[in-house]
Amino acid sequence: MRIRLAERDGYRDEDGTYRVLCCLCRQPIDMRLPGNVPAGPTIEHHRAFIDGGTNDADNLGLAHSACNKSRGRRAPTTLGPTSRKWL
Repeated sequence: MRIRLAERDGYRDEDGTYRVLCCLCRQPIDMRLPGNVPAGPTIEHHRAFIDGGTNDADNLGLAHSACNKSRGRRAPTTLGPTSRKWL
């Protein structure tokens, strides 16, 4: 499933490596890493399964393992501080 999401949301470099941005922090994910390391790719449910979300591809995205764990059940917009102060 991770590869299908990478094909949908990313692109391949000349060397064949998938380039995908984390759906939570928008930073690149190294698809060569395993999902059990903080920078590795995991499948993120945009709407949590427990809150009625599904395993349909439209509800799934790729996220860093650390981003996915820190989000928990919160909405993606509540994850972390903003990058700058807005007036």
